[in-house]
Amino acid sequence: MNEVIKVRALRCPCGTRLEAGHDQAMHDVLREHIWHEHPQVEPPTDEQVEEVVSSASYGVLYVPVDDRDGLEEEGFGPEPY
Repeated sequence: MNEVIKVRALRCPCGTRLEAGHDQAMHDVLREHIWHEHPQVEPPTDEQVEEVVSSASYGVLYVPVDDRDGLEEEGFGPEPY
């Protein structure tokens, strides 16, 4: 039997989708993302991070179709050239 994987996700305004196993881990993932990808932004306070995570994160279920399924989500949008 294939295991369903549950994660929390959050979409940064830059378009990057962040994922973590639970809300507390999402705080760390969000802080790391801001630090690495948006160094020009003043680091958010704990309260700001909590507000973003509590209001903008959502649950995602990865359900494997068969034993060969790599649990990769297919992206949509224009093809890269």
